[in-house]
Amino acid sequence: MPTEHEKALTHVVYEYAALESAYNLAFSATTTPPLNAAFDSFLLHYRSLAEFFHATGDRARGHGDDIRAEDYVDGWKTPHLPMWAAWKSSIHILLAHLSTKRNAIHEQKTGLDHRVHFTPMRQEIRSAWVTFAQGLAGTIHHGNLEALLKERGINPARR
Repeated sequence: MPTEHEKALTHVVYEYAALESAYNLAFSATTTPPLNAAFDSFLLHYRSLAEFFHATGDRARGHGDDIRAEDYVDGWKTPHLPMWAAWKSSIHILLAHLSTKRNAIHEQKTGLDHRVHFTPMRQEIRSAWVTFAQGLAGTIHHGNLEALLKERGINPARR
């Protein structure tokens, strides 16, 4: 019988597939509403994955049932996430409840621009994903990750 973490791996793959889809939609949207949806979706899944890739020693888990890469890979260390470090405060504000704090992000012209920031953010997550996938080698999760990616329409070999 699969453990809770084995079953939860499908949610990790969902986050990654959703990030990739939102990225593609952000660059193919021809009107504002789909771009806005893709923009928010990309940031949401980026944030979820950045949290997932943090080792608990570097950032405490927000909830007792949070899953992290370290739950799957022994000795996991937080990968280099410079875009996350630079933008996490703004991302939290943009994705949180409606707030006057959003004004400063937009007025200072320091808001995220998908044309400038999404590619390095995506690359940061892709790099962490490769490290995560490599860390699964020799574990019960290794074959599951590739199968789950393919179910979501992502071919790991073509990335």
